Amino acid sequence: MLFNNKLGVNRGKSAIYNSSSFLNDKSVNSKVRLLQYAIDKNLKFDFYNEVELPGKSRPEKKLLLQKLRTQEYSMVVVFKLNCWARSSKELILELKEILDNGIQFVSISENKVFSAKIEEHQYKILDVFAEFELSLISQR
Repeated sequence: MLFNNKLGVNRGKSAIYNSSSFLNDKSVNSKVRLLQYAIDKNLKFDFYNEVELPGKSRPEKKLLLQKLRTQEYSMVVVFKLNCWARSSKELILELKEILDNGIQFVSISENKVFSAKIEEHQYKILDVFAEFELSLISQR
């Protein structure tokens, strides 16, 4: 679902992305908190709401990634990092691509703001977590 609170696409526009496995109090809470964040920051935004089904692709995220590649947004806001990516490796690769396009990435729950000026050591820390996650998966 795409919710556009202002007409027209411009460089100062943000994308708000919400993902939930099913509709419950948690997903409603994250949606409310995302919208409140956008309103509090006076953002012009499009709202992408993904309802995930097991084993299914995420069409809203795919659409958003396409628009990020053409730099239709200057910021992406998510509730939690794990709402954006299913693995640390996915998070790192997509975060790098987003930041390389000069787009900010904000996780409101973790209070993290990533920008194009992210330090190289931050990538290395994220990469360590990705490797750790892969080792845990292979051990299972």
